[in-house]
Amino acid sequence: AMPSDHTKFKKATAVCPVVQGYPDISRNSDDPEGNYGIPMIQPVFHWTDTDQRRKQTVAYFHEFWGIKKSILKKAVEEGEKALDTFRSTLAEEGEKILSDVRKNGEFAICLAGRPYHADTLINHNIAQHFTSMGIPVLTTESLPGVFDQDLDHHTRMEVKNTFHMRMLGAAMLAGKDPSLELVQIVSFGCGHDSVLTDEMNRMLHEVSMKELLMLKLDEGDARGPVGIRVKSFIETVRARRKVKFPPKTEGPLYPAKFLEADKKKRTVLVPNLSYSFSILATAYFRSLGYNAVQLPLGGPEAFALGKKYVHNDICFPAQVNIGENLLWIQQHPEIPHDELCVGLSKNCENCRAVQYATLARKALDEMGYADVPIITTGKDTKDMHPGFKLGLPFQLHMLWGLTTMDCIETIYRRSRPYEFHAGDTQRVYDKWMPKIMEEIAYTSNKDIAYPKKALRMLDQAIEEFNQIEVDTSYRKPRVALLGEILMNYHAGANGHIEEYLINNGMEVYLPGMTDFFRVDEVVRREKLKRGLIAKPIENWLIGGITAKIYSHAAKTIQKHYKRYKLYEHHADCYELVKLVGDIIDPTYNTGEGWLIPGEILYNAPHGINSFIIVQPFACLANHISGRGLTKAVKARYPHIQVLSLDYDPDTSFANIENRLQMLIINARDLEKSHGVQPETAAAK
Repeated sequence: AMPSDHTKFKKATAVCPVVQGYPDISRNSDDPEGNYGIPMIQPVFHWTDTDQRRKQTVAYFHEFWGIKKSILKKAVEEGEKALDTFRSTLAEEGEKILSDVRKNGEFAICLAGRPYHADTLINHNIAQHFTSMGIPVLTTESLPGVFDQDLDHHTRMEVKNTFHMRMLGAAMLAGKDPSLELVQIVSFGCGHDSVLTDEMNRMLHEVSMKELLMLKLDEGDARGPVGIRVKSFIETVRARRKVKFPPKTEGPLYPAKFLEADKKKRTVLVPNLSYSFSILATAYFRSLGYNAVQLPLGGPEAFALGKKYVHNDICFPAQVNIGENLLWIQQHPEIPHDELCVGLSKNCENCRAVQYATLARKALDEMGYADVPIITTGKDTKDMHPGFKLGLPFQLHMLWGLTTMDCIETIYRRSRPYEFHAGDTQRVYDKWMPKIMEEIAYTSNKDIAYPKKALRMLDQAIEEFNQIEVDTSYRKPRVALLGEILMNYHAGANGHIEEYLINNGMEVYLPGMTDFFRVDEVVRREKLKRGLIAKPIENWLIGGITAKIYSHAAKTIQKHYKRYKLYEHHADCYELVKLVGDIIDPTYNTGEGWLIPGEILYNAPHGINSFIIVQPFACLANHISGRGLTKAVKARYPHIQVLSLDYDPDTSFANIENRLQMLIINARDLEKSHGVQPETAAAK
């Protein structure tokens, strides 16, 4: 497995999460050793730079194959020379072809795709459609200078992936070179391409009158329709070349910027992650002097706008959050656009979540809101919001908010199914959750290291939860709701699935949100231990400090949580990582990574027999660590049931409900045969 691959563009080292997960999925689904007696060797390399590539290669072959390091170092040197020779030769041949077509006033095609598209079974011999007409075809790697393009200043995308770098570089070259046209091969279900295609097209339009031909190929091998599209494209290119349009002037990537003066002028729209998280974020922005508005929870109207103006193939959470923003602006025509600002999250470098701003800019422009800027919680690499910056104080406020929020919501979910008087738990939750989130948000920077007042309020909330009359003489069937973070916690996006399960006699467990943001430090520690990270001393210092801050907050809240009368221990990411090593590498950290199988492996022997994994349709990461590892976790706990639910804007809840009903019926049977012992007394 290779989660990171070194390239000339230093920021683009991440590898597609599906490619990263191939070995784990193959080993767990096919079991070559168990079925055929053939061991499966699965080294893990994080080649973030040349030095790491050399070190890790030598270390692996020395440790596992017993080859002398001196021989290995020489072999690596020879391998690097061969690779450099191959690349330079490829670029030289590409330059020859381009020189010939320029000399003859003709053009060549760059066929941009992923490595697997080189397989003729997958690409359906697409190059022959062009070469049969006398048009030469080049790959992205054969374009001279493709690795040297200034992507930081010419693409809206966050370039984190090696393949994206090549295709975006090819788009820059094609836009400037009259003798080069661009064709992209896309395979159905590749989530990154749903962002990449639009961005490559935008880049071409920005500097030329060229159009990108995107060919979506799957297992269907009908060549006729593809041939028609290719011929139409070529005729269009030839007609355009006769006109000889002048080059265009490239404009700024994000023309509408959030400046310092906008703090008092603009209303910041805060989308939803979970109800309580959005209260916290909105309150924190207000504490800084921003006029922030928490958007209503998105539903069908917002989803429809997201689908229409974002991308039909993009992941559902992007459509949800961007759709929420679009709907609010549409419903408030009385507010001038130059007084609004869209807020979005930005995280997960190898996931579509890092591209929300790219998608939102296109959607806002197409809907007529080109003057509405965007701010994000992540680093502003594209100069979108020079007047809006978040630092350590924001992270500390969010950390205390997350840990406190997780505590209250765990208590809420434990109490509500057993309350004697319906609504008691909800009333306590509705009273204290907003109060405590507001208190944490407005806690001063000097006090946020230990927010005493908020912690006293948490104790008061726990005491009120303790006063609720609950019947603990029995335990209802429990179900764990796991999956992609927004789908898990955004009730509108998942069809209010938690409420449905509770109303059908289930007790619902959701893992805390803190671990999603904390797990990076566990992965960093694992990489350090195995020598898979550059700058080990620097990373050890950063990781140690960050881990201590997280642990301080988590342990503090845990002490308060233990005052709850029905307290139960729930494993954190440091415990979960110890359970997953034999089914998925602990350094796999895209999306929810190993948190999903870790939660199942921990909770299955602790009385939870039913698991639901909610994920966006075609979610790359969760199809590896969620659906992809179901067989592996069930091999360890055969009695459990795992239901994977995919969502998109057109998901019918009637279909979801049918599947949930089957799970509920099975859960009741499982509780009888595999449930935990009932508690003996009713707590008053």
